[in-house]
Amino acid sequence: MKFDFMIEKELKGMEYQLILESGDYAFILRGKDLKEYAVVNGLNKEDSSWAWTVTYADFRFDESKKNRAFQCCYEEFMRCTNKNYIHRYRLEELATKFKDGLLEDDSESAMEYFIDECEMEENELEYFGLSEEVAV
Repeated sequence: MKFDFMIEKELKGMEYQLILESGDYAFILRGKDLKEYAVVNGLNKEDSSWAWTVTYADFRFDESKKNRAFQCCYEEFMRCTNKNYIHRYRLEELATKFKDGLLEDDSESAMEYFIDECEMEENELEYFGLSEEVAV
């Protein structure tokens, strides 16, 4: 019981900067050094507290991870606040299935489509595992 009280006391008044807010959710930069992105529910601006943390990503020990931390929390904020939002990983999964389906049906026509119609660049072809297909 005492431990729970200590946690509650520490969270009240935590430093934060509001990035986005929608409904009950807020996307914030928080912490003593402001080196942690978080999506929180029930933000109380008067006492700098919130009901609970949905997710967080910190970059305290590695500044190079700041962009990735931002992206992870932004994706989660959008998922929580926009019922029609499609997560990046789901889009990648769908694109991969479309690519695989086209290649299975007619590999040569699919590659022409990717290069001519989609105007895919080498790094994009490589991302989807198609760079070997081009060489063939």
